[in-house]
Amino acid sequence: MLYHGGSLYGKALNNPDQMANSVLTIMVKCLNGGPSFAFKMLPVAKMDASFVYEQVNDTIQLIKGAGGIVETVITDGNRTNQKFFKSFPTVPGKPWLTTDGIFLLFDYVHILKSIRNNWLTECKEEMNYLDDDGKWKTAKWKHLIQLYENEPLTNLNDSGTRGLSKLTEVAVKPKPIERQKVSYL
Repeated sequence: MLYHGGSLYGKALNNPDQMANSVLTIMVKCLNGGPSFAFKMLPVAKMDASFVYEQVNDTIQLIKGAGGIVETVITDGNRTNQKFFKSFPTVPGKPWLTTDGIFLLFDYVHILKSIRNNWLTECKEEMNYLDDDGKWKTAKWKHLIQLYENEPLTNLNDSGTRGLSKLTEVAVKPKPIERQKVSYL
């Protein structure tokens, strides 16, 4: 596979008769101060949950074989990954815990980014939800903007935050390209 000028060139590992249009990357994050690194980068096309499960399971077995302990598998919440998580045998009533003791977690930062972006692109910039008492509530994006605009400019620091909420201009009024960055949450 070759990556040049923003394009992938090469055959897909999961569908050898097709050209790759994406890369499945398996990252390893060592706890207790160890390194973080890309363990595998595989060219893929039309990726499915069974292929992801096969690759992640092979990686888990390699890490265990080398004396490592796998604590958690973390991924974003797209449909392929939701189905991939269902491939693991889990403890009854605990779909987040495998029978081997591995936690299956969705990346909460990207989930929050998705909620924010859906909230912003909804025509009224409002989201309805049920509170803990079962009552419908409405969250309005304009209230966040009002909070930001009405906060005093006290406690302004190097990161550009102010007041107690730590809201920034880019957090409440992100441009479309800024909506892609989780660092602006």
